Amino acid sequence: MGISYKLGAEIYYTIDLPNMNLDELCFQGTDYVLIELPTQARPHGLRRTFGTIVSNGYTPIIAHVERYSYMLSDPSVLYELIEMGCLAHINAEALIKKTRATGMVAYFVRKGLVQFLCTDCHSPHRRPPNMDAGFDAMTSLVGEKYTELFTENAGAVFDGRRIDLDHVKKPQKLLGLWL
Repeated sequence: MGISYKLGAEIYYTIDLPNMNLDELCFQGTDYVLIELPTQARPHGLRRTFGTIVSNGYTPIIAHVERYSYMLSDPSVLYELIEMGCLAHINAEALIKKTRATGMVAYFVRKGLVQFLCTDCHSPHRRPPNMDAGFDAMTSLVGEKYTELFTENAGAVFDGRRIDLDHVKKPQKLLGLWL
């Protein structure tokens, strides 16, 4: 059996995205488009831009949300985007390498705020794929059911099918802690 693949692109966020021909940038044969955001500052027009992209018939997948300080400190930002029709992914390294963000990444998974475990592989040595180790880390942090769900979600994107988001829960903050 050979490897199945589809062409696609990771595009950098700009408020002009709704004016672009996103058909050429989606994963081949789907309406899924992978978008990377700025890491430090919440970008201008985030809700309006993503809302327009969704209303234009596309499904944005927000790349490696564990890198965005404004989402790590306030998961309601990510929740609002998921509620409007976006999806999100985390990189396997976010679970493998225990960092200050690992706890919040596990929180994102448990709340249904991320739907995919991915790799940001740029080379087999410097940034290896490590997907097996990533799924192992996910299973030990949050349980096997998420490993199965994320695998099913990846297949749905590949096939251009819709993903069920019934399990998404609104982040709640109490006494300065996200519950």
